[in-house]
Amino acid sequence: MRYKEKMYIIKYACFHIILAALIMPVYRRFVFYYIKPCMGDFLPHLLWIFVIAGVIAGILVTCGRDRSYLYLVINCSLPYAAYTLLGYVFYHKRAAAVFILILICLGAMAGYLVITVWRRAANRKVRWSNFLKVKDMYYSIGCILLMLMIGTLAGGITGIVSMELQRRAADSIDLSQYTLDQCDEKLTMLDENKWETLNQTQRREVLTVVANIEANALGLPHGLNVEPTVLDSCVSASYSDEEHLIKMNKDYIMIYSARTSVEVILHEVYHACEYRLKDVYEKAEENGLEGLPQMEELAVYKRELEHYCSLVEDDEKYRAQRVEIDANAYAEEAVSKYLCYINSGE
Repeated sequence: MRYKEKMYIIKYACFHIILAALIMPVYRRFVFYYIKPCMGDFLPHLLWIFVIAGVIAGILVTCGRDRSYLYLVINCSLPYAAYTLLGYVFYHKRAAAVFILILICLGAMAGYLVITVWRRAANRKVRWSNFLKVKDMYYSIGCILLMLMIGTLAGGITGIVSMELQRRAADSIDLSQYTLDQCDEKLTMLDENKWETLNQTQRREVLTVVANIEANALGLPHGLNVEPTVLDSCVSASYSDEEHLIKMNKDYIMIYSARTSVEVILHEVYHACEYRLKDVYEKAEENGLEGLPQMEELAVYKRELEHYCSLVEDDEKYRAQRVEIDANAYAEEAVSKYLCYINSGE
């Protein structure tokens, strides 16, 4: 093997080692979290398969040819970029569609150029020379995937997600995995001392775990997501039943203590339960059972949820609603099971 070829392989190996050291820890904490409900514990193995396949493909295609550092970076990062795109396919379908459409268009253009120069070339040497002229198209494809990966990594490291992998589909969440015992490690982050060190993304993750533990405890047929968002300054959080989503005021998620945050989430989880009880009443109505004594309270839930008065509209009427009274009572009682985690540092 020539000296030049050896140096290229050494550079190629070094780039892969450095990228793996930088990227793997972030992907384990950030990207895996979003894809796991759909693909389970196979995730780490799948990423390694992507990386190994990328290494083999890179060696077969480029071995023996000295390439620029940009080419090496793009080549080594493609397995991670492809894996990131997989995450977008599951949890941010619109963004994934845009990226895939761009890649298909660039690929089609590159393919057209390759076929054209191949046909026009007189001999094999000329064909190869002309083929290299379309390498900029491949650079473009690689750069787009690289930007996708860098955006995801930046979001995972800083908590400011520039190309955010969207929340997991609530209906795909396996609630049987959400119990106090199974989520013990994540719940230790509720300790007030640890809570102070968490960024917005990390706090959202912990609160999502709390929400799904309660959803499991209440017997809800679906999971829940928590998302920091812009809400009126007087509103701590709200629940959207169409999305099975708890929207928490982004101005408060970094201000509230762990205990206050948990109480807010528990309050909203009970609203999700109230919507399911409303479904029970509607089913009873269909079967002529709405006159049963047990249905009286559910009839109140149905009426109030269909004609809900928010805190912004009327403070007094809002607080007098049965759905709010019951949600407050549930949150005050249910928070006790988390106190051992919240006060663990004392």
